[in-house]
Amino acid sequence: MLAYEKLKSLPNAQQYLKPGITFELLDFQAYALSNTQWAETMLENKATM
Repeated sequence: MLAYEKLKSLPNAQQYLKPGITFELLDFQAYALSNTQWAETMLENKATM
């Protein structure tokens, strides 16, 4: 289970999100790319730092 999925599975998980952030918004971003695409993006960003 990914950390995000674990967070969503917690009772009252919404309480851990910042005001104005919803799981609907996070789902949109989390599932926009595959795991491989996210990893490639992270590596590219890391290389520019």
